[in-house]
Amino acid sequence: MKKILISVFLIMTSVTVWGQNKLSPYTRLYLENVTKEGQSTEFNKVGPKFAIKTDKENGETFISSFIHLNEGYSPEILEEYGVIIRTVINNMMTAYIPVSALEEITSLDGVKYIEMGAPVEEKMDEAKNEAKVNEMHSGINLPEEYRGKGVVVGVVDNGFEFGHPAFYTRDKSELRIKRFWDQNGSATPPEGFTYGDEYKTSESILAKVCDSNTATHGTHVLGIAAGADNTDDKKLYGVATDADIVLVSVNGKEFINGDNTTVIDGIKYIFDYAEAENKPCVVNLSLGSHLGPRDGSSTFDQMLDAMVGPGRIVVGACGNDGGSKCHVKKEFKGGEKDTLATFIDFEYVYLQYGTAEVWGDKGMSLTFVPFIYSVAENKVIKTYEPVQFEDGMFNDKLYEFDQNEDFVEGTISVKGEINPVNQKPHMMLSFDLFDSPGYYKGFYVISENKGDVNMWTENIYSHFNNYGLNGFIDGDDNSTMGEIGGTAKRIISVGAYVTRDHWTQFGIPMASGEKQNAIATFSSLGPTPDGRTKPEITAPGTYIISAISSLYGGSKKKFSTVSWNGKKYEYGYNQGTSMASPFITGVVATWLQAYPEMTPEDAKKIMSVTSRKDSFTGELTTISNTWGYGKIDAYEGVKECIKYESGIDTDVINNLHSIISTDGEIRILYGSEDSDLKIAVYNLQGICLRNLMIDNVCAGEETIIPVSDFTNDIYVLKISGNKTGTIAKKIIVK
Repeated sequence: MKKILISVFLIMTSVTVWGQNKLSPYTRLYLENVTKEGQSTEFNKVGPKFAIKTDKENGETFISSFIHLNEGYSPEILEEYGVIIRTVINNMMTAYIPVSALEEITSLDGVKYIEMGAPVEEKMDEAKNEAKVNEMHSGINLPEEYRGKGVVVGVVDNGFEFGHPAFYTRDKSELRIKRFWDQNGSATPPEGFTYGDEYKTSESILAKVCDSNTATHGTHVLGIAAGADNTDDKKLYGVATDADIVLVSVNGKEFINGDNTTVIDGIKYIFDYAEAENKPCVVNLSLGSHLGPRDGSSTFDQMLDAMVGPGRIVVGACGNDGGSKCHVKKEFKGGEKDTLATFIDFEYVYLQYGTAEVWGDKGMSLTFVPFIYSVAENKVIKTYEPVQFEDGMFNDKLYEFDQNEDFVEGTISVKGEINPVNQKPHMMLSFDLFDSPGYYKGFYVISENKGDVNMWTENIYSHFNNYGLNGFIDGDDNSTMGEIGGTAKRIISVGAYVTRDHWTQFGIPMASGEKQNAIATFSSLGPTPDGRTKPEITAPGTYIISAISSLYGGSKKKFSTVSWNGKKYEYGYNQGTSMASPFITGVVATWLQAYPEMTPEDAKKIMSVTSRKDSFTGELTTISNTWGYGKIDAYEGVKECIKYESGIDTDVINNLHSIISTDGEIRILYGSEDSDLKIAVYNLQGICLRNLMIDNVCAGEETIIPVSDFTNDIYVLKISGNKTGTIAKKIIVK
């Protein structure tokens, strides 16, 4: 031990002489603490504060770090010093650095900066802090705690582990999952449906164990929206910790058979349960589709819009197509033949397949023409027979390409319509081609009509690209809001921003490439083709720690486990707008607790006046196609909901007759009998300061409300009863 202490002191002393400007303050703090503690490599002393590890075989201590290299240098220069390279992005990397070699590494010309990794702690609490959920949970300056009590949270997804402690009450005495519909079953469908299996009791739900052992997405999503587990004070619980839960599994086999029609069924099933229980409800859809017009006119969007209303809200993920080239748009001027020209670019080299959709504005006639472009000749060398789509003309076509004649091999299938729902021209393109070095595959869309044409690929196998050539349109990520979660007119669509820019694997920090507090690079962007700004709001979406299914055997970014009832349950990282959406779902559930009749329009209005702005969002004087109204502020939002529920409207209150209280009490004298009276006193911020429930009163009876502890100000007295109806009076306390 004495020898180790001396060696560390020498390192600390030498660092003060060499390379200080190459070490981050956090790295230097580690070295300083080593000296202060009189310890160097003991994990139990330094480990809880700093990201280190010790090789038990040789006693070598490593610091987990980010390393920045100067331009022109390779990570290989570090390997001879025992540095363990992990992830490399441009000139940055994550690595383990031996403490004994730190001086030599820092003195290298190629090393620009070393930033010791900060230890990872439970970070749902970080997301909750960021969005001011903790203040709302604690009821700070509020009438009560807001945790979604009396509200139903529905999730349509798959990969649920029902017995995870996250889905019990906070004291773990009762399972909060009230209903589960497995749409893949066939024995006991819920009332009104002819497929699937419904589970109505805690016993039957727990006996089911899970809907699938090949997925964990639903468990993670549900844990963010409504997880309540705080075992060992890990603070990994979600937002609506007291809400009831209803689940629908759209598919237990990784969405092989699931479709948007069954999603609509699932929403209805959840709303029907909430209606029967007379509770407000919010449904989360961390789902998406690349198929559809994305303008709110799809059948799915129209049905969803019809189902939501007072106390019935749907929240959806806007999609993860940000930063891609899956979209192309062209404005056609009309009056002459105008042409959109682009290339289809494929993810895989040999087998090149994918799909794309083309949507024109109502009244447009579209013509599709594929072509082959020679890189060597720098021109289009072959065009093919056009296929036209207009009212009364639906010329579906299969193009077959022969290597000897066309320089490429494979097929392009084109299907078209004038969509009967929105009357828009619509083409579906399906590509099944082989690699053809030296030749690009492209197509023209031609129209003489005025209007916009929008096109999207599925962003999995194919993208749009202009390869830097003039006259051809490059792909972009505008208008990439996905169907199901992002495009309906009354859905609350959610984008994602960054509250953690790394995750850990085996204790090793792994850089994500995202920027702390910035919009997530993958978050889809608006506007919708019909000109609506989307998303409405952004929430934490990377990297979020939440419950994961211990039954899922696939790859997962595991963070920690908790032990309960003799079993270990898991928590892990995930990122995406799929994580941001349930965060908002949980927040909306807490708002519904405060304002049960809240409509989607109310929720959006509340977001518009309470969301947070910062240097990353900018001022946002109006709604943005990146940030929506800004970053969610759960606490300010719930206060606004309290005002809505109280009925406090400054203009209305100013016109009410004033009752002046100078003796420290308010007296209410009843002129007739009444029942089920609710009496409340609010301040002008909408916060309830007195709340009384009276079963029955008789004529001449009096209720006295003490207000001696009120400051001199204006308050609102609200009385409602079966006969009285609802009345409000302005109270001036002096």
